[in-house]
Amino acid sequence: MLEIIEKLGLPDFRAVEVHRLIAVETALVTRAMGEDKDNSDAATVLKEGAARVKALRALANAVEKVDSLTKRDELNFDGPKFKFVFDELLQYFEDAAKEALGKNCGDLVLRIMKTFRDVIAMKEAELRRRTAKIGTPGAD
Repeated sequence: MLEIIEKLGLPDFRAVEVHRLIAVETALVTRAMGEDKDNSDAATVLKEGAARVKALRALANAVEKVDSLTKRDELNFDGPKFKFVFDELLQYFEDAAKEALGKNCGDLVLRIMKTFRDVIAMKEAELRRRTAKIGTPGAD
């Protein structure tokens, strides 16, 4: 049990390792329950063992939930990382337009950038809605 707790304390724990340890612990508890069946306190041993197995199952479920949460792929349109990447991509787009159109293209590049901004503003709600559906069952 201590090894399970140690693994869970690691920020990059692997769920499969923790599940293996939980399975081993469950097997040990089950074996102990079988060994003590002839004991005068057999009912107590069985009751405590069953409670421990139940707790281990709950722990396994919690590990699975934490593992799935850490693997979720979320995009925060309003977060600083997205804003940074989007601003960089806008700059790359503007640089590419200037390079492709050559000298004395400032007005045309400005018009392209404004049009692009307007298109993004019109499509933002749809983009957010479609992005939110990605990865959800039945959304394909």
